[in-house]
Amino acid sequence: MINVAFMRLVASGATIFLLAGCGAGSGGGAVFRGNSENTGVYNGRAASDSVTLKWRFQTGEWVRSTPVTDRRVLLVGSLDRHFYAIDLLSGEKRWEFTTAGEISASAAVAGNMVYIGSADGNFYALDVQTGAEKWRYQTGGGISSSAAIAGGTLYFGSMDGFLYALDSENGEKKWRFKTGEGISSSPAISNNLVYVGSWDGHLYALNKSNGAEKWRFKTANWVISSPAVYQNMVYFGSLDGFFYALDAKTGREVWKFQTGDQVASSPAVYENTVFFGGKDGNFYALNALTGAEKWRFILNEPVDSSPALAGGMVYFGAANGNLYALDALIGDEKWRFSTAGRIFSSPAIHEGVIYFGSKDGYVYALE
Repeated sequence: MINVAFMRLVASGATIFLLAGCGAGSGGGAVFRGNSENTGVYNGRAASDSVTLKWRFQTGEWVRSTPVTDRRVLLVGSLDRHFYAIDLLSGEKRWEFTTAGEISASAAVAGNMVYIGSADGNFYALDVQTGAEKWRYQTGGGISSSAAIAGGTLYFGSMDGFLYALDSENGEKKWRFKTGEGISSSPAISNNLVYVGSWDGHLYALNKSNGAEKWRFKTANWVISSPAVYQNMVYFGSLDGFFYALDAKTGREVWKFQTGDQVASSPAVYENTVFFGGKDGNFYALNALTGAEKWRFILNEPVDSSPALAGGMVYFGAANGNLYALDALIGDEKWRFSTAGRIFSSPAIHEGVIYFGSKDGYVYALE
């Protein structure tokens, strides 16, 4: 049965979707946040001094999902219940797949398969070339958690409160772990552990082979921010208004940073700096070791989009419909690109082109 609270929140536009990019991660394919550790870092460079529109693709509804790229196609879902494959060069549709629910999760790609969850409660495996369905696995709640892949296993959460581990070839369940509430956070994988947040206010660390709990850390509100793992630390935000840094092995709190409102944005981490946005209208850069603030960029607009880093630049979207490009070292704005809708989708970067979605129903490619 689909979680009713989840569907109501989708309809109301509440911020529960934490979506981000693509890239070649240690799991062996295009995955959420650029790699299995969810650090949000992409190879190469993208537009730094200025930007132009390469193309845009219109869907039938809000695009919260963040695109991933594979084999010269862009793969992205929409709240119109369709999952699209778009030609990277032309912006033309290659194929589409229809589900019975809205799609806000990001896809994952491994081998010849692309994997995506839907608010209809199903997790789908499709042929990446044609969109033909290979298998599906039904959970008890809507899915907005994006899958991580490691060693032939897919890891993702559902609003039924479980974190699932499925065989990537046939969709058979290897194990599942029950949390106290729904999961919209997307898992990170590092050093044989899977990290994920839950609406029960905890961040969990589980053995990736069998789902055994290693540790849990409690915050004072939902954890819908997806964790990032960097140099034996795990970073994430909570709707309690704090951003946390924990010892990745033990779950011990190393530091926390208080913002002025909820933190739904997932962090990016690079060269001992952690980047994230807040609903307080600020975008932050903190020292990853100490939590000391390096700089903040003031927007006076909520930032739910998760940042992407490439070539010394940090990119993110905001509630005012703008995609921003900042100098990652000092936080100076280099440019902004305006859309006609709120941006929850997070930018993905491939071969110098920036891809993202907007509430105006378009997927954008900027260069």
